[in-house]
Amino acid sequence: MYNSALGISSEGITRSYDKVKLMAFTEWSPPAPFRDWLGLLGVRERPMAGGGAVHALQLGHEPPVGTLICAESLFGWVARLQVQDGACWLAVMANDYWLIGRAVREQYADFCVVRAIETRRWVARASTVGISGFYAPTGELVAALPMGKPGVLVQAIEPRTSQTLYVRWGDWGAYGCLVIAIGAFVVYSFDQRRWRLAARTFLPR
Repeated sequence: MYNSALGISSEGITRSYDKVKLMAFTEWSPPAPFRDWLGLLGVRERPMAGGGAVHALQLGHEPPVGTLICAESLFGWVARLQVQDGACWLAVMANDYWLIGRAVREQYADFCVVRAIETRRWVARASTVGISGFYAPTGELVAALPMGKPGVLVQAIEPRTSQTLYVRWGDWGAYGCLVIAIGAFVVYSFDQRRWRLAARTFLPR
């Protein structure tokens, strides 16, 4: 069983996307030894399977869309791979019913801001009880329905084909900054140690 999104056009179902990044304990269960132990705590086995690969959905003759199913919107690499596969905009389908409190649901939706900026794509988010709205490529929430209120929202968006540095290179920029920071700390620590040794040698006692 898969958690899937279907691309539908006037010609019928064009393609399907099976959710790749599953949520622990709600969509997949750990290996048998841990599963037995968790069973004692009331955690049930989940029969859901993950999709084979991240890809964009083709909607007939319309621009391809990258579909982020529920918690996949938390992970930048999922949106990145879909844009690499040709997605011109992103759609997030979320079930926020299990999130307790308005603040948590707002925080969950805020990840769409990051996904929009990372990919420079319009993001359309549809939620059961959380925030449903449209996010511009700048991360701005330009239109939204009241939280927990059913309704229909229409917004003109601009499909894009350009690729940002993040889409091209992924997290290598962040890893590079981490290496530079560690290197700077090592050099700083070495210089401080050398300065203390020099001070002990030349300063009068």
